[in-house]
Amino acid sequence: SPISFNGVYPQASERLLTSSDLSNMSKQNLKIMRNEIIARHGYIFKTAEMKSYFANQSWYSGQYDDVTSIVR
Repeated sequence: SPISFNGVYPQASERLLTSSDLSNMSKQNLKIMRNEIIARHGYIFKTAEMKSYFANQSWYSGQYDDVTSIVR
C-alpha cells in the first residue's frame, strides 16, 4: 500500500513537483509546503512562525534539531 504523508501538501514528499504545481501558490503556502517536508521527519523548528504553525498540526512531533541525514 502507498505511504501516507501528513500535512496540507503531501505531494511535496510523494513526487518531484513541477513549476505548474507551484505557479499559483502564495509565498506563505510555498513556505509551509517546504517546511512540511522536514516536519514529517520530526524537525524541531527554530522560528516562532514555524514553531507555532506546526505545534497546531495534530500529526507533527518535533524530535530532532537536525534532519539532514534523514531527509532524502
